[in-house]
Amino acid sequence: MAKKKVKQTEPKAPMTKRELSRWQKQKRQERLAVAFVVGTIVVVAGIILFGVWREIISPPGEAAAQVGSTTITMRDLAGEIVYQARTLDSQIASTQANLRQLQAQAGSDPTASIYVQYLQQQLQQLQLQRYQIGDGQTVLADLIDQALIKQEAMRRGATVTGADVDALIQKEFQPQASLPVTDTTDITSTATVSATSTPAPSPTPIPPDAWKQNYQQNLLSLGVSDADFRRYSIEPYLWRQKLQDMIATTVPTTAEQVHVLDILLPNEAEARDVVTLLKDVPTTSFEEMAKARSTDTATKDKGGDMGWFPRGVQPPEIDSIAFSLQPGQVSDVISTTNGFYVIKLVEKDANRPLDQTQLEQNVMQAFNNWLTQARQSPDVRRYLDSRKLAWLNKQIPPVQ
Repeated sequence: MAKKKVKQTEPKAPMTKRELSRWQKQKRQERLAVAFVVGTIVVVAGIILFGVWREIISPPGEAAAQVGSTTITMRDLAGEIVYQARTLDSQIASTQANLRQLQAQAGSDPTASIYVQYLQQQLQQLQLQRYQIGDGQTVLADLIDQALIKQEAMRRGATVTGADVDALIQKEFQPQASLPVTDTTDITSTATVSATSTPAPSPTPIPPDAWKQNYQQNLLSLGVSDADFRRYSIEPYLWRQKLQDMIATTVPTTAEQVHVLDILLPNEAEARDVVTLLKDVPTTSFEEMAKARSTDTATKDKGGDMGWFPRGVQPPEIDSIAFSLQPGQVSDVISTTNGFYVIKLVEKDANRPLDQTQLEQNVMQAFNNWLTQARQSPDVRRYLDSRKLAWLNKQIPPVQ
């Protein structure tokens, strides 16, 4: 049997220098093309990942504001906004339910329409607050105030502990003791009470932990957790209260005060006529003149008695004149935006104790003055921009 011949391939001739150069160039171009494609993919992926990081991952940890050594992060701001949104939504829903109930009764109960109007105004205010928190700036201002207050309180030596928070919650939610309902027939029908009469009922004792049920119901109605309620409501309140108490110790409890009578008249001619009578006719009673002619409804029936007041309480026109008079002296006509006044100084005390209402007002004014100045500090810096606000708006629950 004849053997099959195997066809032999002739070996390729070696490439010339030109062919070798062309082949090497082609390979380099292929490698460059592959590298370009891979590089492009890497760059595009990097851009996408950077965008995701910048728009989604990074914002929570970025600063919304800096207050001294305290950084308010976007996460802090979002948490505060979500908390306020939930509490406002709860209040809005509750107000709407009460409003519907009263509107149903308005036809048969004339007084219900008054409460309907009040609730409508309250509802509008709540809805406006709910809308405003979406801009981020309002809530950020609250957080800046909280940081300023906490820093100042700590600088003055104040602390807020977990025990402080627990004590305030128990105080606010502990129900008040109430007297049991009893039959009062014998009491109202008998003129005298004998020694053997039934003693007055004692208040029903309240269990020490009765506050827990009220507290849990409050959390449920607001739709917030215990931790959030403590963090966002109780702790800021305690820091503010402690700083106010500290500032109160620096506010004077006494001040120069005057005791004044006034007559308010609608025009200058009548006011001058009253001044003439009071000064030229010594027997004219200022008190009787006030009752007869004054249009000041707050003091008219009291003979024009404005009581005691320190500087800064009354309008500047009255204030300056009142403190310049001598006891028993009657002023000339005082022109104000409310009308024309004639006043008489009854007595003056250079160091009279302030009443509780005025003292509380002075403390609040001192606190507000401090806070206004603290807000202007160069240590307070805001960093909100359009990118951060866009991320923030995605965190806010929609209006229900």
